[in-house]
Amino acid sequence: MKTVNTNYGSFEQLSAFVAAEGIIDNKQLLIQVFTGKVEASDITRLQQALQKLFTEAIVIGATSDGNIIDGNVPYLGQTTLSFTQFEKTQLASVLIAAKPTDYETGLAVAKSLIRKDTKAIISFTDGINTNGDEFLRGLHSANPEVVLSGGMAGDNGNIQQTTVFNLTEQLQHGAIGVGLSHPDLIVNTHYNFDWQAVGRKMEVTRSNGNVIYDIDHQPARQIYEKYLGKEITNRLPATGIEFPLMMIDKGTRVGRAVIGVLDDGALVFAGNVKQGSRVQFGIGSKEHIIQDAYEALSKFKHFSIESTFIYSCMARRRFLGAQAGCEIEPFKSAAPVAGFYTYGEFYYSQITQSVSLLNQSMTVLTLSESEHSHINLCESTNRSCRALTGGQSDTLVAISNLAITVSNDLEVLNTVLEHEVEKKSQELMTRTLVDSITGLPNRSTLLRNLRISTKETLIVININNFSKINGFYGLDAGDELLLKLSLKLKKALENPANDLSMVRLFKLPSDEYAILTSTVGEQFVRNSIKAINKEVFETPFRILGFNILVQATWVFSDTDGSEKGLIQAGLSSKEARNKKQNYIKFDVYKFNENQHQIELAHKVRRGILENRLYPVFQPIYDNQTGELEKFECLARLKDEQGHVISPLIFIEVAQMIQMYSILTEIMVHKSFKTFQGTGLNFSVNLSLEDILSQETQAMLFEAIHLYQVGPQLTIEILENQALEDESEIFKFISSIKALGAKIAIDDFGSGFANYQHLAKLQADFIKIDGSLIKKLGKDSIANSVVDSMVLFAQKQNIKVVAEFVCDSSVYQQVKAKNIDYSQGFYLSEPLDKLPEIVKKQP
Repeated sequence: MKTVNTNYGSFEQLSAFVAAEGIIDNKQLLIQVFTGKVEASDITRLQQALQKLFTEAIVIGATSDGNIIDGNVPYLGQTTLSFTQFEKTQLASVLIAAKPTDYETGLAVAKSLIRKDTKAIISFTDGINTNGDEFLRGLHSANPEVVLSGGMAGDNGNIQQTTVFNLTEQLQHGAIGVGLSHPDLIVNTHYNFDWQAVGRKMEVTRSNGNVIYDIDHQPARQIYEKYLGKEITNRLPATGIEFPLMMIDKGTRVGRAVIGVLDDGALVFAGNVKQGSRVQFGIGSKEHIIQDAYEALSKFKHFSIESTFIYSCMARRRFLGAQAGCEIEPFKSAAPVAGFYTYGEFYYSQITQSVSLLNQSMTVLTLSESEHSHINLCESTNRSCRALTGGQSDTLVAISNLAITVSNDLEVLNTVLEHEVEKKSQELMTRTLVDSITGLPNRSTLLRNLRISTKETLIVININNFSKINGFYGLDAGDELLLKLSLKLKKALENPANDLSMVRLFKLPSDEYAILTSTVGEQFVRNSIKAINKEVFETPFRILGFNILVQATWVFSDTDGSEKGLIQAGLSSKEARNKKQNYIKFDVYKFNENQHQIELAHKVRRGILENRLYPVFQPIYDNQTGELEKFECLARLKDEQGHVISPLIFIEVAQMIQMYSILTEIMVHKSFKTFQGTGLNFSVNLSLEDILSQETQAMLFEAIHLYQVGPQLTIEILENQALEDESEIFKFISSIKALGAKIAIDDFGSGFANYQHLAKLQADFIKIDGSLIKKLGKDSIANSVVDSMVLFAQKQNIKVVAEFVCDSSVYQQVKAKNIDYSQGFYLSEPLDKLPEIVKKQP
């Protein structure tokens, strides 16, 4: 076989070169084309020139980020042609547009090219749209013994459009390849990486294929900006390829270069990066890169070589700059050399028969059809190259060496620190799982056991009055008691006479112990507990010279694979002590009832804190004129799904979790703000808890001044609460009336107020309880009671409101009794917002 190379200038120049070299068009002639002219029209003209000279030869081409020819690197924008005439090797080629997945594209190329004696495939893909990792995985899957080489097309660093092409067609998303088949073909591969890892190791915490979203739980772009600076980051992806992320892939140190930036800050890389990968930034050294080229060449003296092809990373050319040719020059002695600078290099390890997509690397493919062809090593003739490999250094080299050395030192230090951290973590883990006083497994360990424990029995032992023992005898006495008690419990449980099976003893916080046992059955367990209790607690403990008699409360239950039993045990222990029982069995399955209350409390708490509490407004109509007179503000609360929680539920829960005062404050401010400046009358409800709270009173008075709603406001007080703490109630009423507000007695008729007491409250309104209103016309007693209330109110000049007017019949009864106002669902449901126009009642 024979290879000759030339740079294309014109058709006339190419025609003369072909004639001078004796190149004849035939099916065993491979023409590799590498061009910096990336426009489709330029490629078409090149194809047309080749078509005039060749019809049978195999042509595979790619746009590049620079070319390689006979030990030189010509300036950008050149076109290089490499002609290889095989004597024995058969060629097959294919150009394939991208399939639905890049894996399928690779597999399709392989299936088109691989024959019985195929030794190697040279393939080029576009450099922007194809995931090189997935393409190689598909290409390799067809036959892992076939050597793969080539790379991803470039476009002079613009990262806009790359192309692969044959003699007649071109693709911006797809692949081209040639299969080389013959038993005598000798194929060897090599690669140089040479970039050095610097900085700390980072973890890829979120990625998908070749897109990295987060590194160390921070956006990937933010990591680049942090370590490389804004200027470099703002020019991604053009600059990112010079600063790869380095990692170990299939035992090979590889780099991953940025080829795209997404709007959300994610970065697209030339190859896949698995989530969880450990990565570092990489930097290069010119001196090291060029010296490594000579060392690589020394290995080639054992190879049979007739042709050499180099597919190298664009970052190497850009990093080396004017010295880029120095890395290629040594290979002059390794037969004719041609290739190009890629956006990703394909490397096949002949040792592991694995394939990798590389970045920042130079890959070398050597071919020979004769085992007797060997190379002669030559010294560099380039003075500037000899200077670089002769040990001279500049500031950049010094800084690079310093960064690498410091990183290596830090890596050693980090390894030591990681070992220490692991050691301390183990110690901490032991502390978190073992009680420090007794040495027994602790609550955390018990919880782990409970989560996998079913069809067992949990026993919790609570030491009665342990806090008094601590207070009387001192903390040291308490600790000694806990230790001696644990030893005595262990001894009793290990006693052959003990009937409990597969027993595990745990120390819980404060004064509690727990036992897990495979023994089940209420009466059997109860009898065993009594026996152990007698053995452990019948005699006093000798503590610091004192004899201390200790008693315990035992609670037990079946396990259900959760920690519910342990939570319920605390409640049951209190119940047992209140009932003066030493032994009590609780039902873990009733836990769900308590759990529902806990979940409801959390739901109400979140709703209040997340501003999902809001007022609605129920209209109150004047029964004589039919006009909408005022509104009552009612509280509503929505859960996270937008469902309304009943006020009968959330108000009680808010009181239970001590958030009722917050609920009142929110309702006051939201209601007052709604009616501010409207002139409309409205009422809000206050509980006795609100009225007796100095903080709530201060908040209310301040809000009245802030929103200037005193004359519009009515405060509703429940009748039965108005009977309690009279002096405070009267004081509050005087203060609120002094601000121009009015007082209504709510649910009048549900309590036991007498009319004399009601007169003292200086009420402006009474609201007759709905339990009486709904019986009007049906119950003579209810009719009489309501009549007397109305008569009394009229004599005291107190207005009357009928609540819960539910239908037309009740409404007619209310009006017939000369009741002043009505409200209820028949007239109007509560409104989410105030109506723009005040409407008459129906």
